[in-house]
Order: sequence, then C-alpha cells, then structure tokens
Amino acid sequence: MVLEVKRPRPMWEILFSTHHTDIGLLYMFTSLAFLFMGGALAMAIRTELFLPGVQVIPDANTFHRFFTVHGTTMLLLWVIPFAAGVGNYLIPIMVRYKDMAWPKLNAVAFWMIPVGAALVWLGFSDTGWTAYPPYSIIKAPGPAAEMWIFGLKILGISSILGSINFIVTILKCRHPDLSIMRMSLFAWSIRSISFMTLIAVPTFAA
Repeated sequence: MVLEVKRPRPMWEILFSTHHTDIGLLYMFTSLAFLFMGGALAMAIRTELFLPGVQVIPDANTFHRFFTVHGTTMLLLWVIPFAAGVGNYLIPIMVRYKDMAWPKLNAVAFWMIPVGAALVWLGFSDTGWTAYPPYSIIKAPGPAAEMWIFGLKILGISSILGSINFIVTILKCRHPDLSIMRMSLFAWSIRSISFMTLIAVPTFAA
C-alpha cells in the first residue's frame, strides 16, 4: 500500500474556500479566538470583584463596557459561531450531500462575523449586553452604542443566512434514501435551532 502525502494548502486558499469543511474550521477557530478574548474580559471583571474598591478597572463606566463586550462576545461570537462551525463541518456529511445548499452564501455568513465583531469591540459600548432600558437609553454614549447595535445586526444577519442554509440543506439536499425520521439527533437539533433562529433573531434585531 502506498501512502500519498498531500502538500499543505496555502492559507489564502483556505480563507477564501467555499467548501463546508473549510468554513466549518474557520468558524471554530475564529470562535475559539473570541472565547479567549471574552475570557480575558471575564478574568478582569472577576479580578475587579475579588476585593472591595478599585483593582484593575479604573471606573464604573469602564466596568460596564467590559461587562457588555464580554457578554456579547461569549454569546454571539463564541457559542453561536462554534455551533455553526460544527454544524457546517458535519451536516453535509450526515445528510450525505457534497456541500451546503449554497456554499457562497455560507462563506458570506462566516465573513460577516469578523465585521460585526470589529464593530462590537471597537465601539466597546457600556449598555450592558442585554441593552435593557432605561440604562441603555440614558447611559449609552455615541458612537459606541451605535457601533454595538450595528455589529449585532450584522451578526444577526449572519445567523439568519446560516440558518436558512442549514434548513435547505437538511430538508432539500439530503440523500433520497435518508428519510427525515432516520436523520441523526444532531441534524435534528441543528434544524430545530435554525428554525428558532429565524423566529427569534429578527425580533431581537428589531
């Protein structure tokens, strides 16, 4: 038996790929980077709360900024993109299809995440990651809050596009011999989450 060792692909080929495994890995590695960034903010918050008085964060406004960006990062830049990455990698394999239904749309949905993340982190808003009024109305300084809001809208559009792609791939592109009742529980969970995303995210964005 002869083993063939392929040359490693150049980075630009992976970055601009539309294949579901490449995009899945990009999702996962990007979200892991944001996990460490959000975790660093969490460590700063916990260090500040360890003792009374000022430890590492100079004032309350900066503390609120840390809290806002930490919560946004852990939910919208770590948990959701990582789940999307695992889904991108496994769903076409599980439904026995060559790729996602719309590979280019899949790539667009991924590349919206760094753009939305840049707005969230550069804005560094102090609205609280839930942005509940009246605090979010009274205390949010411009343009930080505006950048945070537009960043969330971009991340929301990314989630909507990814969810549409998952639903169409699972319902329309699966192998003819694979009935919907014989799909794996993981494929069912991704399909259910995608439907919930299509209902919840537009409401959240509004």
